[in-house]
Amino acid sequence: MTIEIPSADASLIRTFFPLCHLPQKNFKKLCSHLDIKTAQAGEFIFQLGQEQNQLIYLLDGKISLQLKEFELESVQAGTEAARFALAHQIPRKVNACAETALRYICLDAAILNTLQQQNTTTEDSSEMIVEEPEESGDDWMTTLLKSPIFRALPPANLQRILINLESMEFKQGEIIIKQGEPGDFYYLIKQGECLLLRQPSPKLKPIKLGELKAQDTFGEDAIISGNPRSVSVIAKTDVSLLRLDKENFIELIKKPSLKFITLEQTQQKLAQGGILIDLRTAEDFKQQHLPNSINIPFFFFTYAFKNTGSKTTDHRRL
Repeated sequence: MTIEIPSADASLIRTFFPLCHLPQKNFKKLCSHLDIKTAQAGEFIFQLGQEQNQLIYLLDGKISLQLKEFELESVQAGTEAARFALAHQIPRKVNACAETALRYICLDAAILNTLQQQNTTTEDSSEMIVEEPEESGDDWMTTLLKSPIFRALPPANLQRILINLESMEFKQGEIIIKQGEPGDFYYLIKQGECLLLRQPSPKLKPIKLGELKAQDTFGEDAIISGNPRSVSVIAKTDVSLLRLDKENFIELIKKPSLKFITLEQTQQKLAQGGILIDLRTAEDFKQQHLPNSINIPFFFFTYAFKNTGSKTTDHRRL
């Protein structure tokens, strides 16, 4: 059964991630490649070890994600978890078994990747415009998913991130994070504004570095580097935040985002004009460092990057 536009199924599919961020013209192309499939209770949608690079989304019914005899997760159509592709990792790490009768779609990941890379900036006004439902189309979620870091993550990681985000409220003047404390959470501002302060030394007054507003993020620097917080963040107004704990940040964001190169590759890049930057403290750099490297401590590096004209807020790391 193919996907008709407009239709209730097309509207539902339009809420899935990352399909909700495709330009309308590309979404229409995508639907031309989709068929709605069905399965009965007890049938396997995919099994452990399979390597077909397809994104599977649940339209109706309930599915069980299993590893051997253990159920790891049960996903019901219509829930927040069902907006993400089921257990996306290839080869498959789990079995997906229908708990009830199902309707679902299979999307070739290569087709989606091609459509995401196409820069469609205009849309025919005669085409159907499918909007995200208000209850799931919050600006903060859109900002999160448009971030280069989050867009590169597997859908399963995005699902777990959204599930583990914790809501927090702070009154005007309250300290959210304090300079010198360990980094334990990553934050996203839903509503309100915050002040960004740094105290050069205990005897000097804090210096205002800037302000953060709704949809800005902060807190990752200390988690990534393992160093204490380099700044303080104080609520300028009453603030509503979402936060992700350090363990989940490392497991779901840091590890999948890390990229490594060999010593030989490093030497090749240096020979081609590359620069080797050591982000440790000046004290650590003086004790030992690689030849031809330059030292820009992590805080100064990210703060300078933020103020070079970039209009995005994805690089604020505190």
